[in-house]
Amino acid sequence: MEQQNTILVQTYELLKFMIGVLKHFPREQKFLIGDRIQGLISDIMEAFIEAYYSQGKEKKPKLMHTNIQLEKLRYYVRLCYELGYYPSTKYGLIMEKIQEIGRMNGGWIKSLP
Repeated sequence: MEQQNTILVQTYELLKFMIGVLKHFPREQKFLIGDRIQGLISDIMEAFIEAYYSQGKEKKPKLMHTNIQLEKLRYYVRLCYELGYYPSTKYGLIMEKIQEIGRMNGGWIKSLP
């Protein structure tokens, strides 16, 4: 139970952090790539909540799908960095947060029967 709460907190904190970052995107990208990134993180957080409250065999498919969502998020974050929307220090911090959430998700999946 502690891991699930922690992964939710980490994802929530990433969402909060990214909302601040996305405010500084160029106007046209704020509503394109920015919305997509924010939507992906929101979807990931919602999937963790659904998995937390799911029973038995329902958890694993939700968490496996979340791995795919995390991979999509990594690519969008990388694209924004390569387009110069934030510095390398911020990119590194964002990727660390995403990697940690991915590790926690993997641990949760492995803990399931």
